[in-house]
Amino acid sequence: MIDKKQFNATFGDFDNNTMILVIDLFAKEYLTLMNVLVQNLNDLDLREVRRTAHKLKGMIIQFHDPVSAGDAQKLEEAAHACEMDDPGHPQKNDAENIFQLIEKLEKSCAKLHRELALVKTERMSLR
Repeated sequence: MIDKKQFNATFGDFDNNTMILVIDLFAKEYLTLMNVLVQNLNDLDLREVRRTAHKLKGMIIQFHDPVSAGDAQKLEEAAHACEMDDPGHPQKNDAENIFQLIEKLEKSCAKLHRELALVKTERMSLR
């Protein structure tokens, strides 16, 4: 859930077109990165899972959504821990845990996307 006070402090001075552009970019990129995460896990490439989770976290943080950012952080940390335990050879339980974290992140990002769509609608009405 977006922290509206922090969100408005960050984006309050942006014009509506810039805000809409940033929201649209997130909508496009988060879906792409979620697919990349699943592919990284299918390839058992935990380093790339970690890196992709980090990219998503950076995108999410700008919108002040602590839940989604926390989910991305947990995924990043879990991938890093598995990577350190046995590089290139995650255990089945590790892979299942990471997949569950990816699913959780996908749900929280989808919720963020819905919230941002409302913000976008509000901004478009101000044009």
